[in-house]
Amino acid sequence: MARIVNQVSWCVAISFAFCYFCLPHLTVALAQSETAVPSQCDLTTCIQLALSHHPDLQAGDSRRLAAQSRVELEKAQWKPQLEFRAEGGYLNGRSVSPFALLSGVTEEGLRQESVSGVYYLGSVGLNVPVVKEGKLFGLNSPSLQGARFALAAEESLQLSRRDQIIYQVIASFVNVVKALEMMKSQGQIVQLAESQHRLALSQFKQDLISRNDLLTSEVQAGTAQRDLLVLKNALDRSRGDLARAIGLESPRMMEIRDTPLPPPPAASMPPIEELLTFAYEHRPEIQAQQAQIGTREQEVRRLRGERFPTLEVISEYSLGDALDSRSSSQWRTMAQLSGPLFDFGRNQQKINISRALATEEARKMERLRGAIAGEVQDVYTHLTNARTLLELTDKQIEQATEALKLSRAKSEQQLLPESSAATAYIALLKLEQTKVLATYDLILGYSQLELVTGGWKARTP
Repeated sequence: MARIVNQVSWCVAISFAFCYFCLPHLTVALAQSETAVPSQCDLTTCIQLALSHHPDLQAGDSRRLAAQSRVELEKAQWKPQLEFRAEGGYLNGRSVSPFALLSGVTEEGLRQESVSGVYYLGSVGLNVPVVKEGKLFGLNSPSLQGARFALAAEESLQLSRRDQIIYQVIASFVNVVKALEMMKSQGQIVQLAESQHRLALSQFKQDLISRNDLLTSEVQAGTAQRDLLVLKNALDRSRGDLARAIGLESPRMMEIRDTPLPPPPAASMPPIEELLTFAYEHRPEIQAQQAQIGTREQEVRRLRGERFPTLEVISEYSLGDALDSRSSSQWRTMAQLSGPLFDFGRNQQKINISRALATEEARKMERLRGAIAGEVQDVYTHLTNARTLLELTDKQIEQATEALKLSRAKSEQQLLPESSAATAYIALLKLEQTKVLATYDLILGYSQLELVTGGWKARTP
């Protein structure tokens, strides 16, 4: 027996040790494996990670589930309700009801007597709502309709949050790509500037150029190095912004894989009136606000319906037993009608408050339409300016290319110093940087236009 007790004690001790030391580490390891995300992604993967990890979307899902549960709750309010009650105990003494105290007899007409004994009571009741809120059997119930409108509003708001997060991921991803392209181009500029500085230093030692020319080349090389450092910092910041847009913790940085971004659409944009009409029809914020207005209107209907009587059918079966004497049972079914007679204007004041809130939601819709019109106008103007800048940059690059060819030809003929060709090449690289920025801004602008219009897409070539 002692040996068995010892074995059981050892098993218990080992189990406690496992629970306290091994299980927490195993749980942490499993949690880390479940929440692990890659540190490198392309654009599609980044968007998928954001849609599955972003806390705003997870919070929105919770609100949507709560709104859906409210719809089911309002449906359940119109279903029959079956309930039971049970009671058991010991009774000693006489009846203490007001009737028994005043008349000296019980409510059944029996003389007051002292009783003593153990008893139990039980009942099962069925409650069937027939008329409530002025509606029969829940047909077009304002409470149910209001809950459905609230669910539609949450779904539209969740769609809006989803579109916003996708755009933020695209914008952060494009900023990382821009920073990488700019660093690559700036690296070439740094090499040219350092090469020119070494050449100027050699020429200065041979007394071929002045000290001012040497200092000028040194300043140009330092400026190129400074610009490269600024771009590197911008790249790190863009990677951090991409991680936050995905929904990861702030210290995290996200690397990207080379992803061919779609070229900017070549076709001209439609008139702004067409874009505004499309936005008013498809923006999820508009749909959510319409649902909010519907919710307030149904609340007004619900309060009006409270003026009407409520009708419900109640059926109840009760059973009682005194263990040392007798038992009895009872079955009753009744229709119960109840309603307000005079409430000193309380219901009317509730209706007035609800009407005011519905009017406020309608005014919010007007303000929202104005804000959407401003967003579409701003993006439309930005895209028009970006396309104009891109066309101008193409002409400038063409002119700078010809100037570089001319400078190289004159340098070979010793009509111009060698630094003139390098200067022309640096100017060409800066123009190409401007074109890269304008191209990515144009791509991002069309993505923003899709966001502010609720899904309008330009045709790509």
